[in-house]
Amino acid sequence: MTHATYVTLEGVSLHLPDGRPLFSQLDLQLDQPRMALVGRNGVGKSLLARLIAGAILPTTGRCLRAGSVYYLSQYMTEEPGCTVADLLRVKPVVQALERMEQGHYSPLDLDLIGDQWMLREHLLNALANARLSHLTLNTPVASLSGGEAMRVALLGAFASKADLLILDEPTNHLDACHRQLLSEQLDKWPKAVLVISHDRVLLESMQ
Repeated sequence: MTHATYVTLEGVSLHLPDGRPLFSQLDLQLDQPRMALVGRNGVGKSLLARLIAGAILPTTGRCLRAGSVYYLSQYMTEEPGCTVADLLRVKPVVQALERMEQGHYSPLDLDLIGDQWMLREHLLNALANARLSHLTLNTPVASLSGGEAMRVALLGAFASKADLLILDEPTNHLDACHRQLLSEQLDKWPKAVLVISHDRVLLESMQ
């Protein structure tokens, strides 16, 4: 069966800040709907994932993407003032909707909102369905447990409609019940996904 090619790496090298090469002349095609990346800690899996997603640039070579890529880090942001809306990556749209309600909007806000007029309602329903109804979009991330933060971030990833999801150690901080729910979400995901994990059960479910 022929699959679409989501990302192509051509002659990619990446050097660390001290000049040491992490990998060199890497040629790679991501062309399967369900993919996994495994390896020892410290070998550069997360840096490779960030490069694939476009968060960092290669030292040499090029990375070609056929669609949108959503990278979910294993580390949740702890920046001051970070909220659930930040974890979901919808804060600019939420703020634009709030400005619309207050009558202080601009044409840029209309472009930002697009067809997402019901975004807040949809996300609050998603939080409730994930047994996170005690959270609002303005809840500070600092008040969340590690498991709650990862569950919120995963909701944002699955709501993104990206062509390729990259989930870096997504079962970190999840209990057995929510690991099973993640596997079920991945089974329903209609596009491509690359999972970076040491979780044997999750990796086996990707086959």
